[in-house]
Amino acid sequence: MHRDSERDMGERRSNPNSSVCAIITTFDPDPGLPDLVAEIAQQVRSVYLVNDSGSRDVRASLDSAFSGEPGLRVLHMEKNSGVAAALNRGIHEAAAAGFSKAILLDDDTSVSERIVEDVMLVWGCLEGAGWRPGVIGVSRKDRHSPAFDKAAEVPRKTWWSVRGVITAGSFIDIRSAIAVGGFREEFFIDAVDYEFCERIRRRGLLVARLSSKLITHSVGHAEARKLFGVRFRSTNHSPLRRYYMYRNNAVFAKEQLTRDPLLSLAIVWFLVKTALLIAFVETERPRKCKACLIGLIDGLRGQKGRAERVL
Repeated sequence: MHRDSERDMGERRSNPNSSVCAIITTFDPDPGLPDLVAEIAQQVRSVYLVNDSGSRDVRASLDSAFSGEPGLRVLHMEKNSGVAAALNRGIHEAAAAGFSKAILLDDDTSVSERIVEDVMLVWGCLEGAGWRPGVIGVSRKDRHSPAFDKAAEVPRKTWWSVRGVITAGSFIDIRSAIAVGGFREEFFIDAVDYEFCERIRRRGLLVARLSSKLITHSVGHAEARKLFGVRFRSTNHSPLRRYYMYRNNAVFAKEQLTRDPLLSLAIVWFLVKTALLIAFVETERPRKCKACLIGLIDGLRGQKGRAERVL
């Protein structure tokens, strides 16, 4: 851990949120991970850092960097099992320790110094007003493309109901997460967040997003682009990520076709829009287009799990 850039994790706030923990997933640890751990540790009683790399080197590095830190547990997956499995590992560990809520974070996320306090205040107000929150996400500043900050989509509102939020910076009710089966491990990565939120909503719970920008996070390497005169955000994900994106969303859209046709239509539009961006403005177009096509076919066939296919 970089001592010149961290805060002493022992210097907690006088009234930490004792019912809230943090779950951070990592595969290839981001250089900013020590700062994230130090910041969020000031705001919660425990931090669970879940290493999903399956690498002995990463395991040794994390154990060396974070061993002995108060309130921090480093959990190692035996192999690379995907972000959904890593999240579920953290959730079950947190439940066993008696936590009722968790903030979920990626290792490259930066958080505000009041994120837990601010979100839990809104959570309490929603419960007081008769709502049953299951997931609350926050708006974000995009590290690579500030023009696409996710904030203030509904002006002058503190929060609004949404179909889904991304995992990074979201707060979950742990008991409800376990009741719906946790995150979908067979998806491995991509679409696990929105699919999880859909099951939370079907349980009658609220999925909401706050207008406050309380995290800095990037989805891929976003760039603002124009296509046919319309402004879009191109995320520039790798071919492998494009495969998972198309495969899992194809599965998701098929499953929602009779249950929620509008959601299926929205997923299809997302895939069409993404395909146009890849074909016209991104790099590695042939490989990415091939990955999308294979992913779409596999998804329609019901293929799931870790991708063994070389793209």
